[in-house]
Amino acid sequence: MRHGVYVVLGILVLTGAGLAGDVVTDGRFKSTMSAGAPLEVASDEMVLNLNADMVDGVEGTELYTKAEVDAVVAAAAAADSRRWFYLTTTTHNGANALTACEAGFHMASIFEIFDVSNLRYDAGRGRTKDDSGLGPPMTSGGWVRTGEAAYTADWVGVSNCDVWTSPNPSHYGTHVHLSSDWPVAQRIWAATTFTCGAAMPVWCVQD
Repeated sequence: MRHGVYVVLGILVLTGAGLAGDVVTDGRFKSTMSAGAPLEVASDEMVLNLNADMVDGVEGTELYTKAEVDAVVAAAAAADSRRWFYLTTTTHNGANALTACEAGFHMASIFEIFDVSNLRYDAGRGRTKDDSGLGPPMTSGGWVRTGEAAYTADWVGVSNCDVWTSPNPSHYGTHVHLSSDWPVAQRIWAATTFTCGAAMPVWCVQD
């Protein structure tokens, strides 16, 4: 077939033409193909002012704008009333645990964070692991308040470094982490004790 370039009534007509270089016209490019893609582009650069009415078969008017999506996300976040909690990235001995949390947060009692499904983990502030996602890290732990009277002896769940005032290495405080022992439902948290002179992260919860 002979390749041709014709101008008919001001319309550029290409018949099997293989052209090199720019094609400039003050009219429209119009395809009469009834099947197949009428336009193929090798470049992956954005073409300015090239608008499309359909995106993957969806009308453009049915698509949300970025501003609309941002508004929906912001509304959802505002509607979530769960308190934030996190495990500090810094470490503190037993006498400094109460001041370890950032403004707007305080050192958590185990009973404030016991049911993590009712809380939101602040991954921007707290420790994370490779597979944390937006949740807390597994088996990484820290000091936690016990709800007990002042106690310095070695007793898991009771020891609290004399209500978090003692850095004495002969005193003890309670340290908890999320358990990896999933089959045991009651063991969401695993607890142990450390001497109050040890530098540990601290569990923090929103005021």
